[in-house]
Amino acid sequence: MVEADAAAVYDAGWSEAALFDAVQTCALFNMMNRILEGTGITSYYLEPETVDEAQLVRFRSKTCYTDFGRSLGIVD
Repeated sequence: MVEADAAAVYDAGWSEAALFDAVQTCALFNMMNRILEGTGITSYYLEPETVDEAQLVRFRSKTCYTDFGRSLGIVD
């Protein structure tokens, strides 16, 4: 992003705070995508209706996160 990009946003009526919020949101999504790709997660479910019952049971498990960490070798 360069000064001209910011100027175009301001010319469209956005405030500096709104631009800052947009930049932060884009940065967060960028970071999360890199974490997902870096840990090997290749798919996710956008529609709850497409998740089968076995997946829901696994996701609702109290050990879901530790099971994931264990599969990556980062949790004992």
